[in-house]
Amino acid sequence: MDTNRSYRDVLRDRRLAGLLLGDLLANAGTGMIIVAMPVQTLSIHGSVPKAIAIGLVEAAPFLLSTLLALAVGLGRVRVPPRTLLIADCVLRSLTFTVLGVLAVTGRLTLPMLIGGLLFGAMFRMAGSSSRRLLATSMAGETGRFAVNGLLGLNTTFALYIVGPVLGGVIVASASAGVALFFDAGGALVLLVAVLASIPGQATSRRTRAALTRARAASTRARAASTRTQEALTRARATEDRAARQAPPEDRAGKQASPEDRAVTTAHAAGPESGWRILRRRPVAARLLVVEFFFNFFYMPIEVALPLYVQGRLDADASALGLMWGALGVGAFVGAALVNQLRNLPQRHVLIAIIGLWAMCPIALAFVDDLALALVVFGLGGLVWAPFTPVAYSYLQSGLRPDEQQQVVTLWTTGATVAAPLGLAVGGPLIEVAGSMGGLALSGGLTLLLLPIAALAVLRHASPRPSAETA
Repeated sequence: MDTNRSYRDVLRDRRLAGLLLGDLLANAGTGMIIVAMPVQTLSIHGSVPKAIAIGLVEAAPFLLSTLLALAVGLGRVRVPPRTLLIADCVLRSLTFTVLGVLAVTGRLTLPMLIGGLLFGAMFRMAGSSSRRLLATSMAGETGRFAVNGLLGLNTTFALYIVGPVLGGVIVASASAGVALFFDAGGALVLLVAVLASIPGQATSRRTRAALTRARAASTRARAASTRTQEALTRARATEDRAARQAPPEDRAGKQASPEDRAVTTAHAAGPESGWRILRRRPVAARLLVVEFFFNFFYMPIEVALPLYVQGRLDADASALGLMWGALGVGAFVGAALVNQLRNLPQRHVLIAIIGLWAMCPIALAFVDDLALALVVFGLGGLVWAPFTPVAYSYLQSGLRPDEQQQVVTLWTTGATVAAPLGLAVGGPLIEVAGSMGGLALSGGLTLLLLPIAALAVLRHASPRPSAETA
Protein backbone atom coordinates (compact mmCIF):
# COMPACT_ATOMS: atom_id res chain seq x y z
CA MET A 1 0.00 0.00 0.00
CA ASP A 2 1.35 3.44 -0.93
CA THR A 3 2.68 5.73 1.78
CA ASN A 4 1.19 9.18 2.19
CA ARG A 5 3.53 11.88 0.93
CA SER A 6 4.90 14.66 3.14
CA TYR A 7 4.34 18.42 2.89
CA ARG A 8 7.66 18.83 1.11
CA ASP A 9 6.84 16.15 -1.45
CA VAL A 10 3.53 17.66 -2.54
CA LEU A 11 4.93 21.20 -2.63
CA ARG A 12 7.40 20.13 -5.30
CA ASP A 13 4.51 20.34 -7.74
CA ARG A 14 4.70 24.01 -8.76
CA ARG A 15 1.09 24.20 -9.90
CA LEU A 16 -0.14 22.83 -6.59
CA ALA A 17 2.24 25.08 -4.64
CA GLY A 18 0.91 28.08 -6.59
CA LEU A 19 -2.69 27.18 -5.78
CA LEU A 20 -1.87 26.77 -2.08
CA LEU A 21 -0.03 30.12 -2.06
CA GLY A 22 -3.11 31.77 -3.54
CA ASP A 23 -5.23 30.14 -0.85
CA LEU A 24 -2.85 31.44 1.84
CA LEU A 25 -3.01 35.04 0.61
CA ALA A 26 -6.77 34.91 0.14
CA ASN A 27 -7.18 33.69 3.73
CA ALA A 28 -4.98 36.56 4.95
CA GLY A 29 -7.29 39.05 3.24
CA THR A 30 -10.35 37.42 4.80
CA GLY A 31 -8.64 37.44 8.19
CA MET A 32 -8.22 41.21 7.95
CA ILE A 33 -11.95 41.82 7.65
CA ILE A 34 -12.61 39.69 10.75
CA VAL A 35 -11.34 42.74 12.63
CA ALA A 36 -12.45 45.42 10.16
CA MET A 37 -16.06 44.35 9.61
CA PRO A 38 -17.36 44.93 13.18
CA VAL A 39 -15.57 48.30 13.30
CA GLN A 40 -17.09 49.30 9.96
CA THR A 41 -20.53 48.16 11.12
CA LEU A 42 -20.37 50.21 14.31
CA SER A 43 -19.56 53.32 12.29
CA ILE A 44 -22.68 53.03 10.11
CA HIS A 45 -25.25 51.21 12.28
CA GLY A 46 -27.40 54.33 12.62
CA SER A 47 -30.56 53.74 14.65
CA VAL A 48 -30.14 49.95 14.57
CA PRO A 49 -28.89 48.59 17.93
CA LYS A 50 -25.19 47.79 17.80
CA ALA A 51 -25.48 44.10 18.67
CA ILE A 52 -28.27 43.55 16.14
CA ALA A 53 -26.34 45.37 13.41
CA ILE A 54 -23.22 43.26 13.99
CA GLY A 55 -25.32 40.10 14.05
CA LEU A 56 -26.97 40.96 10.73
CA VAL A 57 -23.63 41.71 9.10
CA GLU A 58 -22.05 38.52 10.44
CA ALA A 59 -25.01 36.38 9.29
CA ALA A 60 -25.41 37.88 5.80
CA PRO A 61 -22.56 35.94 4.10
CA PHE A 62 -24.07 32.62 5.23
CA LEU A 63 -27.59 32.91 3.80
CA LEU A 64 -27.35 32.58 0.00
CA SER A 65 -24.03 30.72 0.16
CA THR A 66 -25.64 28.02 2.31
CA LEU A 67 -28.56 27.63 -0.10
CA LEU A 68 -26.22 27.33 -3.10
CA ALA A 69 -23.95 24.86 -1.30
CA LEU A 70 -26.94 22.71 -0.36
CA ALA A 71 -28.12 22.81 -3.97
CA VAL A 72 -24.73 21.52 -5.10
CA GLY A 73 -24.49 18.95 -2.34
CA LEU A 74 -28.05 17.66 -2.34
CA GLY A 75 -28.97 18.17 -6.00
CA ARG A 76 -27.97 16.38 -9.16
CA VAL A 77 -26.68 19.38 -11.10
CA ARG A 78 -22.90 19.32 -11.26
CA VAL A 79 -20.84 22.48 -11.68
CA PRO A 80 -17.06 21.99 -12.11
CA PRO A 81 -15.18 22.99 -8.94
CA ARG A 82 -12.88 25.23 -10.99
CA THR A 83 -15.87 27.18 -12.30
CA LEU A 84 -17.33 27.60 -8.81
CA LEU A 85 -14.01 28.81 -7.39
CA ILE A 86 -13.50 31.29 -10.23
CA ALA A 87 -17.03 32.61 -9.75
CA ASP A 88 -16.37 33.04 -6.03
CA CYS A 89 -13.10 34.93 -6.63
CA VAL A 90 -14.59 37.25 -9.27
CA LEU A 91 -17.76 38.05 -7.33
CA ARG A 92 -15.89 38.52 -4.04
CA SER A 93 -13.25 40.82 -5.53
CA LEU A 94 -15.87 43.00 -7.26
CA THR A 95 -18.11 43.16 -4.19
CA PHE A 96 -15.41 44.14 -1.72
CA THR A 97 -13.91 46.65 -4.12
CA VAL A 98 -17.28 48.40 -4.41
CA LEU A 99 -17.87 48.20 -0.65
CA GLY A 100 -14.38 49.58 -0.03
CA VAL A 101 -14.94 52.53 -2.36
CA LEU A 102 -18.26 53.32 -0.69
CA ALA A 103 -16.69 53.03 2.77
CA VAL A 104 -13.70 55.32 2.18
CA THR A 105 -15.90 57.92 0.49
CA GLY A 106 -18.37 57.89 3.37
CA ARG A 107 -21.35 56.65 1.32
CA LEU A 108 -21.64 53.11 2.70
CA THR A 109 -24.83 52.39 4.62
CA LEU A 110 -25.82 49.39 6.72
CA PRO A 111 -28.34 48.05 4.13
CA MET A 112 -25.66 48.39 1.42
CA LEU A 113 -23.16 46.45 3.51
CA ILE A 114 -25.62 43.68 4.34
CA GLY A 115 -26.79 43.42 0.72
CA GLY A 116 -23.22 43.37 -0.58
CA LEU A 117 -22.22 40.59 1.79
CA LEU A 118 -25.42 38.67 1.02
CA PHE A 119 -24.77 38.50 -2.73
CA GLY A 120 -20.99 38.88 -2.75
CA ALA A 121 -20.51 35.76 -0.64
CA MET A 122 -22.96 33.67 -2.68
CA PHE A 123 -20.27 31.20 -3.78
CA ARG A 124 -18.39 31.31 -0.46
CA MET A 125 -19.05 27.76 0.77
CA ALA A 126 -19.08 26.16 -2.68
CA GLY A 127 -15.81 27.95 -3.44
CA SER A 128 -14.26 26.79 -0.17
CA SER A 129 -15.07 23.14 -0.86
CA SER A 130 -13.87 23.62 -4.47
CA ARG A 131 -10.44 24.74 -3.25
CA ARG A 132 -10.10 21.49 -1.32
CA LEU A 133 -11.37 19.35 -4.19
CA LEU A 134 -9.06 20.94 -6.74
CA ALA A 135 -5.99 20.79 -4.51
CA THR A 136 -6.52 17.19 -3.37
CA SER A 137 -7.28 16.01 -6.90
CA MET A 138 -4.02 17.57 -8.13
CA ALA A 139 -2.07 15.76 -5.40
CA GLY A 140 -3.67 12.36 -5.95
CA GLU A 141 -4.46 9.75 -3.31
CA THR A 142 -0.99 9.65 -1.75
CA GLY A 143 -0.84 13.47 -1.48
CA ARG A 144 -4.40 14.01 -0.21
CA PHE A 145 -3.51 13.91 3.48
CA ALA A 146 -0.64 16.38 3.08
CA VAL A 147 -2.77 18.80 1.05
CA ASN A 148 -5.58 18.74 3.61
CA GLY A 149 -2.96 19.44 6.28
CA LEU A 150 -1.52 22.37 4.30
CA LEU A 151 -4.98 23.84 3.77
CA GLY A 152 -5.52 23.65 7.53
CA LEU A 153 -2.13 25.28 8.11
CA ASN A 154 -3.07 28.10 5.71
CA THR A 155 -6.33 28.70 7.55
CA THR A 156 -4.74 28.70 10.99
CA PHE A 157 -1.80 30.92 10.07
CA ALA A 158 -3.42 33.38 7.66
CA LEU A 159 -7.08 33.52 8.72
CA TYR A 160 -6.65 33.46 12.49
CA ILE A 161 -3.13 34.82 13.17
CA VAL A 162 -1.64 37.04 10.45
CA GLY A 163 -4.88 38.36 8.96
CA PRO A 164 -6.43 39.72 12.17
CA VAL A 165 -3.12 41.28 13.26
CA LEU A 166 -2.68 43.07 9.92
CA GLY A 167 -6.36 44.00 9.91
CA GLY A 168 -6.00 45.62 13.32
CA VAL A 169 -2.97 47.60 12.14
CA ILE A 170 -4.80 48.80 9.01
CA VAL A 171 -7.94 49.78 10.94
CA ALA A 172 -5.86 51.68 13.50
CA SER A 173 -3.60 53.44 10.97
CA ALA A 174 -6.08 54.04 8.13
CA SER A 175 -9.72 52.92 8.34
CA ALA A 176 -11.88 49.81 8.31
CA GLY A 177 -12.89 50.58 4.72
CA VAL A 178 -9.28 50.25 3.53
CA ALA A 179 -9.15 46.70 4.88
CA LEU A 180 -11.99 45.75 2.53
CA PHE A 181 -9.67 46.34 -0.44
CA PHE A 182 -7.23 43.77 0.93
CA ASP A 183 -9.91 41.08 0.94
CA ALA A 184 -10.73 41.99 -2.66
CA GLY A 185 -7.01 41.77 -3.48
CA GLY A 186 -6.73 38.36 -1.84
CA ALA A 187 -9.60 37.09 -3.99
CA LEU A 188 -7.86 38.39 -7.13
CA VAL A 189 -4.60 36.67 -6.13
CA LEU A 190 -6.45 33.39 -5.69
CA LEU A 191 -8.15 33.90 -9.07
CA VAL A 192 -4.77 34.31 -10.78
CA ALA A 193 -3.45 31.23 -8.96
CA VAL A 194 -6.44 29.14 -10.12
CA LEU A 195 -6.13 30.29 -13.74
CA ALA A 196 -2.37 29.67 -13.76
CA SER A 197 -2.37 26.38 -11.84
CA ILE A 198 -5.49 24.77 -13.27
CA PRO A 199 -5.84 25.65 -16.97
CA GLY A 200 -9.13 25.01 -18.73
CA GLN A 201 -9.62 21.71 -20.55
CA ALA A 202 -9.33 23.33 -23.95
CA THR A 203 -5.80 24.60 -23.24
CA SER A 204 -4.37 21.74 -21.22
CA ARG A 205 -2.61 18.96 -23.12
CA ARG A 206 -2.12 17.06 -19.91
CA THR A 207 -5.83 17.23 -19.16
CA ARG A 208 -6.78 16.12 -22.67
CA ALA A 209 -4.34 13.22 -22.43
CA ALA A 210 -5.76 12.25 -19.07
CA LEU A 211 -9.28 12.41 -20.47
CA THR A 212 -8.25 10.20 -23.36
CA ARG A 213 -6.83 7.64 -20.98
CA ALA A 214 -9.92 7.91 -18.81
CA ARG A 215 -12.22 7.33 -21.79
CA ALA A 216 -10.18 4.31 -22.84
CA ALA A 217 -10.35 2.93 -19.32
CA SER A 218 -14.08 3.64 -19.24
CA THR A 219 -14.54 1.73 -22.49
CA ARG A 220 -12.66 -1.24 -21.07
CA ALA A 221 -14.68 -1.01 -17.87
CA ARG A 222 -17.95 -0.97 -19.81
CA ALA A 223 -16.85 -4.02 -21.76
CA ALA A 224 -15.93 -5.79 -18.53
CA SER A 225 -19.22 -4.67 -17.02
CA THR A 226 -21.10 -6.12 -19.98
CA ARG A 227 -19.38 -9.46 -19.51
CA THR A 228 -20.09 -9.31 -15.78
CA GLN A 229 -23.75 -8.53 -16.39
CA GLU A 230 -24.01 -11.47 -18.78
CA ALA A 231 -22.48 -13.72 -16.15
CA LEU A 232 -24.82 -12.32 -13.52
CA THR A 233 -27.80 -12.88 -15.79
CA ARG A 234 -26.83 -16.51 -16.29
CA ALA A 235 -26.23 -16.90 -12.55
CA ARG A 236 -29.60 -15.36 -11.73
CA ALA A 237 -31.35 -17.60 -14.23
CA THR A 238 -29.74 -20.62 -12.57
CA GLU A 239 -30.68 -19.27 -9.14
CA ASP A 240 -34.28 -18.64 -10.24
CA ARG A 241 -34.60 -22.19 -11.52
CA ALA A 242 -33.23 -23.51 -8.24
CA ALA A 243 -35.56 -21.25 -6.28
CA ARG A 244 -38.62 -22.40 -8.22
CA GLN A 245 -37.71 -26.00 -7.50
CA ALA A 246 -37.17 -25.27 -3.76
CA PRO A 247 -39.98 -25.50 -1.17
CA PRO A 248 -41.87 -22.21 -0.65
CA GLU A 249 -40.51 -21.78 2.87
CA ASP A 250 -36.91 -21.76 1.53
CA ARG A 251 -37.50 -19.03 -1.03
CA ALA A 252 -37.55 -16.09 1.38
CA GLY A 253 -34.63 -13.70 1.32
CA LYS A 254 -33.33 -14.80 -2.09
CA GLN A 255 -34.04 -11.45 -3.77
CA ALA A 256 -31.31 -8.82 -4.00
CA SER A 257 -31.37 -6.24 -1.24
CA PRO A 258 -32.32 -2.62 -2.00
CA GLU A 259 -28.75 -1.57 -1.16
CA ASP A 260 -27.32 -4.03 -3.68
CA ARG A 261 -29.71 -2.83 -6.38
CA ALA A 262 -28.84 0.81 -5.55
CA VAL A 263 -25.12 0.18 -5.94
CA THR A 264 -25.63 -1.79 -9.17
CA THR A 265 -27.71 0.96 -10.80
CA ALA A 266 -25.84 3.99 -9.37
CA HIS A 267 -23.78 4.67 -12.46
CA ALA A 268 -26.67 4.12 -14.85
CA ALA A 269 -28.80 6.71 -13.04
CA GLY A 270 -26.40 9.57 -13.76
CA PRO A 271 -25.04 12.08 -11.23
CA GLU A 272 -26.13 11.27 -7.69
CA SER A 273 -27.23 13.71 -5.02
CA GLY A 274 -25.21 14.01 -1.85
CA TRP A 275 -28.20 12.81 0.16
CA ARG A 276 -28.39 9.58 -1.84
CA ILE A 277 -24.67 9.01 -1.45
CA LEU A 278 -24.88 9.50 2.31
CA ARG A 279 -27.79 7.07 2.54
CA ARG A 280 -25.73 4.48 0.68
CA ARG A 281 -22.57 5.22 2.69
CA PRO A 282 -23.66 5.38 6.35
CA VAL A 283 -20.07 5.80 7.51
CA ALA A 284 -19.83 9.13 5.67
CA ALA A 285 -23.24 10.16 7.06
CA ARG A 286 -22.16 9.45 10.65
CA LEU A 287 -18.92 11.33 10.12
CA LEU A 288 -20.92 14.33 8.85
CA VAL A 289 -22.86 14.28 12.12
CA VAL A 290 -19.58 14.16 14.06
CA GLU A 291 -18.12 17.03 12.00
CA PHE A 292 -21.19 19.22 12.56
CA PHE A 293 -21.48 18.68 16.29
CA PHE A 294 -17.74 18.89 16.90
CA ASN A 295 -17.91 22.48 15.62
CA PHE A 296 -21.33 23.14 17.18
CA PHE A 297 -20.26 22.12 20.70
CA TYR A 298 -17.11 24.24 20.41
CA MET A 299 -18.91 27.55 19.82
CA PRO A 300 -20.25 28.09 23.39
CA ILE A 301 -16.60 28.37 24.44
CA GLU A 302 -16.35 31.64 22.49
CA VAL A 303 -19.26 33.00 24.53
CA ALA A 304 -17.99 31.68 27.86
CA LEU A 305 -14.31 32.63 27.55
CA PRO A 306 -14.62 36.42 28.12
CA LEU A 307 -16.76 35.78 31.20
CA TYR A 308 -14.38 33.08 32.40
CA VAL A 309 -11.36 35.39 32.09
CA GLN A 310 -13.14 38.23 33.87
CA GLY A 311 -14.68 36.08 36.61
CA ARG A 312 -12.75 32.90 37.31
CA LEU A 313 -9.31 34.30 36.38
CA ASP A 314 -10.07 37.85 37.65
CA ALA A 315 -8.15 39.28 34.67
CA ASP A 316 -8.66 42.05 32.11
CA ALA A 317 -9.10 42.21 28.33
CA SER A 318 -5.38 41.73 27.69
CA ALA A 319 -5.61 38.32 29.35
CA LEU A 320 -8.44 37.42 26.96
CA GLY A 321 -6.14 38.34 24.07
CA LEU A 322 -3.44 36.13 25.53
CA MET A 323 -5.89 33.23 25.79
CA TRP A 324 -6.84 33.47 22.12
CA GLY A 325 -3.19 33.92 21.22
CA ALA A 326 -2.32 30.72 23.10
CA LEU A 327 -5.02 28.84 21.22
CA GLY A 328 -3.77 30.25 17.91
CA VAL A 329 -0.14 29.33 18.57
CA GLY A 330 -1.14 25.84 19.66
CA ALA A 331 -3.35 25.43 16.60
CA PHE A 332 -0.53 26.57 14.30
CA VAL A 333 1.86 24.03 15.80
CA GLY A 334 -0.83 21.35 15.60
CA ALA A 335 -1.51 22.12 11.95
CA ALA A 336 2.20 21.92 11.19
CA LEU A 337 2.44 18.56 12.97
CA VAL A 338 -0.34 17.05 10.83
CA ASN A 339 2.49 16.14 8.47
CA GLN A 340 3.84 13.77 11.12
CA LEU A 341 0.50 11.96 11.42
CA ARG A 342 0.25 11.04 7.76
CA ASN A 343 1.06 7.34 8.12
CA LEU A 344 -0.87 6.65 11.32
CA PRO A 345 -4.30 4.93 11.15
CA GLN A 346 -6.53 7.91 10.48
CA ARG A 347 -9.61 6.47 12.18
CA HIS A 348 -7.77 6.11 15.51
CA VAL A 349 -6.25 9.58 15.23
CA LEU A 350 -9.70 11.06 14.61
CA ILE A 351 -11.17 9.49 17.74
CA ALA A 352 -8.16 10.53 19.84
CA ILE A 353 -8.52 14.16 18.71
CA ILE A 354 -12.17 14.29 19.76
CA GLY A 355 -11.46 12.85 23.20
CA LEU A 356 -8.40 14.98 23.91
CA TRP A 357 -10.04 18.22 22.78
CA ALA A 358 -13.11 17.50 24.94
CA MET A 359 -10.84 17.41 27.99
CA CYS A 360 -9.59 20.96 27.28
CA PRO A 361 -12.73 22.98 28.22
CA ILE A 362 -13.42 20.58 31.08
CA ALA A 363 -9.92 21.20 32.46
CA LEU A 364 -10.31 24.98 31.99
CA ALA A 365 -13.42 24.95 34.19
CA PHE A 366 -11.24 23.85 37.13
CA VAL A 367 -8.33 26.24 36.52
CA ASP A 368 -8.14 29.60 38.30
CA ASP A 369 -4.61 30.64 37.33
CA LEU A 370 -3.93 32.57 34.09
CA ALA A 371 -0.58 30.92 33.33
CA LEU A 372 -2.03 27.43 33.70
CA ALA A 373 -5.10 28.42 31.68
CA LEU A 374 -2.82 29.58 28.85
CA VAL A 375 -1.05 26.21 28.86
CA VAL A 376 -4.34 24.28 28.82
CA PHE A 377 -5.85 26.37 26.02
CA GLY A 378 -2.63 26.18 23.99
CA LEU A 379 -2.60 22.38 24.30
CA GLY A 380 -6.26 22.42 23.25
CA GLY A 381 -5.33 24.28 20.07
CA LEU A 382 -2.54 21.78 19.43
CA VAL A 383 -5.04 18.91 19.61
CA TRP A 384 -7.90 20.66 17.82
CA ALA A 385 -6.05 21.81 14.69
CA PRO A 386 -5.51 18.35 13.07
CA PHE A 387 -9.23 17.44 13.27
CA THR A 388 -10.37 19.00 10.00
CA PRO A 389 -7.51 17.74 7.76
CA VAL A 390 -7.69 14.23 9.26
CA ALA A 391 -11.49 14.10 8.98
CA TYR A 392 -11.55 15.31 5.37
CA SER A 393 -8.73 12.95 4.34
CA TYR A 394 -10.48 9.99 5.91
CA LEU A 395 -13.78 10.93 4.30
CA GLN A 396 -12.32 11.48 0.82
CA SER A 397 -10.44 8.17 0.95
CA GLY A 398 -13.80 6.37 0.95
CA LEU A 399 -15.48 8.23 -1.93
CA ARG A 400 -15.39 7.68 -5.65
CA PRO A 401 -14.27 10.69 -7.75
CA ASP A 402 -17.85 11.34 -8.89
CA GLU A 403 -19.00 11.48 -5.25
CA GLN A 404 -16.38 13.91 -3.95
CA GLN A 405 -17.99 17.26 -4.83
CA GLN A 406 -21.42 16.53 -3.41
CA VAL A 407 -20.24 15.10 -0.10
CA VAL A 408 -17.32 17.49 0.49
CA THR A 409 -19.64 20.45 -0.21
CA LEU A 410 -22.14 19.11 2.31
CA TRP A 411 -19.35 18.70 4.87
CA THR A 412 -18.09 22.25 4.31
CA THR A 413 -21.63 23.58 4.65
CA GLY A 414 -22.30 21.61 7.82
CA ALA A 415 -19.05 22.69 9.45
CA THR A 416 -19.60 26.35 8.53
CA VAL A 417 -23.27 26.59 9.50
CA ALA A 418 -22.49 24.94 12.85
CA ALA A 419 -20.67 28.12 13.92
CA PRO A 420 -23.55 30.64 13.94
CA LEU A 421 -25.96 28.01 15.23
CA GLY A 422 -23.59 27.14 18.07
CA LEU A 423 -23.18 30.81 18.95
CA ALA A 424 -26.95 31.30 18.97
CA VAL A 425 -27.37 28.40 21.41
CA GLY A 426 -24.25 29.30 23.39
CA GLY A 427 -25.58 32.61 24.69
CA PRO A 428 -28.63 31.23 26.54
CA LEU A 429 -26.62 28.16 27.61
CA ILE A 430 -23.89 30.21 29.27
CA GLU A 431 -26.52 32.49 30.81
CA VAL A 432 -28.05 29.48 32.57
CA ALA A 433 -24.95 27.37 33.32
CA GLY A 434 -22.42 30.14 33.91
CA SER A 435 -18.98 30.38 32.31
CA MET A 436 -17.41 27.43 34.12
CA GLY A 437 -20.52 25.29 33.78
CA GLY A 438 -20.70 26.15 30.08
CA LEU A 439 -17.08 25.15 29.53
CA ALA A 440 -17.60 21.83 31.30
CA LEU A 441 -20.83 21.22 29.39
CA SER A 442 -19.14 21.96 26.06
CA GLY A 443 -16.47 19.36 26.80
CA GLY A 444 -18.97 16.83 28.16
CA LEU A 445 -21.18 17.07 25.08
CA THR A 446 -18.11 16.67 22.86
CA LEU A 447 -17.25 13.46 24.73
CA LEU A 448 -20.66 12.11 23.70
CA LEU A 449 -19.44 12.22 20.10
CA LEU A 450 -16.88 9.50 20.85
CA PRO A 451 -19.36 6.57 20.56
CA ILE A 452 -20.73 7.98 17.31
CA ALA A 453 -17.23 8.43 15.89
CA ALA A 454 -16.23 4.95 17.04
CA LEU A 455 -19.34 3.49 15.43
CA ALA A 456 -18.58 5.36 12.23
CA VAL A 457 -14.92 4.49 11.80
CA LEU A 458 -14.16 1.42 13.90
CA ARG A 459 -17.09 -0.73 12.85
CA HIS A 460 -15.52 -0.83 9.38
CA ALA A 461 -11.84 -0.38 8.64
CA SER A 462 -12.59 2.59 6.37
CA PRO A 463 -15.49 4.33 4.61
CA ARG A 464 -14.81 2.01 1.70
CA PRO A 465 -12.89 -1.27 1.98
CA SER A 466 -9.14 -0.83 1.44
CA ALA A 467 -9.49 2.94 1.05
CA GLU A 468 -7.56 4.05 4.08
CA THR A 469 -3.81 4.19 4.33
CA ALA A 470 -3.20 2.76 7.75
